[in-house]
Amino acid sequence: MNNWTDERVYNQDLPRSIDYPNVPVGAILKGSARRFGSRNAYIYEGQGIMFEELY
Repeated sequence: MNNWTDERVYNQDLPRSIDYPNVPVGAILKGSARRFGSRNAYIYEGQGIMFEELY
C-alpha cells in the first residue's frame, strides 16, 4: 500500500497545504463562476462541468 507521501502518489514539489479565505464555499463558487464562467471546473469520464453550472 502506498503512503500519501510516496512520490509515486504525491508530487513532492507541491505544497502539503494551502491557505484559503475564511468564506463560505458558495462565495468561492460564485466568484469562480463569474471569473471562469464557461470554462470547465472539472471533467469526469469525458464529461465537463462548467463553473457557471456549479453555481
